[in-house]
Amino acid sequence: MACKRTLWAVLLTLAVLAGLTVPANAYAPEDTVGQIPILLGTDDGDRTKNAANQACSLGSAAADAARAAAGADLAILNGGDLGASLQPGAVSWETLQHSFSTSRTLATVTVTAEELWQILEAGVSHAVLDEHLKIDREASSFDGFPQISGFRFTYDMSAPVGDRIYSVTLDSGETLDRSDTAREFTLCATEYMLTGGYGYPVPAQPLHPLGLDTAQALADAVAQGTLDAGDYEGSARIRVIGCGDDTLLSTSPMAVILFLAVLILATAGLNLRRKLKFQRT
Repeated sequence: MACKRTLWAVLLTLAVLAGLTVPANAYAPEDTVGQIPILLGTDDGDRTKNAANQACSLGSAAADAARAAAGADLAILNGGDLGASLQPGAVSWETLQHSFSTSRTLATVTVTAEELWQILEAGVSHAVLDEHLKIDREASSFDGFPQISGFRFTYDMSAPVGDRIYSVTLDSGETLDRSDTAREFTLCATEYMLTGGYGYPVPAQPLHPLGLDTAQALADAVAQGTLDAGDYEGSARIRVIGCGDDTLLSTSPMAVILFLAVLILATAGLNLRRKLKFQRT
């Protein structure tokens, strides 16, 4: 009898411990989590451009949600963990879960500016150019591609792998030094990435698990209404230079269109004035 009680006590303890390791879930599948302010997409309507080779609005929103949940300075999620785009309007927990192909558990770690730089170098190391010196989106697809929050960065495709990060700028406007080993930040990412997943370097400091996953963090942000639509329209958190994609037309098509429209109107106005002046004389 005593043995049975001991066995049940051990099993109960193991069950409780197992439960503590599973991220909390406050929603049933059919529950409405909240309202999505705008389309949170994994691409720009072009399937060759997606979360595995460029920044996207869903990645930015998910990274923002993870950073907020952790109270971290910065956040990096991975494009390959994203699944389907989220349409604007009411969203259920089941639909939100499907926006992640894999909802991984989150953790925080302290990193230096130098370590952050090394992490980002790993994130853009798979990008390659085609024969026209533009990014070959299909060949460059990398499930570990960084989706970021709290900062922006520019990488140079003309530079060799391992030396591509051109600049890293915090949301405050401060530019970081790639060799700075004194400046530290709290980084939120998935435990998978921080333990070497996708080939990322492992930070020197210990991890601090959060006890929730990426889908739960995004759901909480949606429920709290903290996602600002203005942050995800025309997001340019990651910029590429040193290739054919780095042109005014490709990076700012509306600016080019407006410039041409003004030029055409100005030319037409000048011609009209010349005609009127000729008729008067």
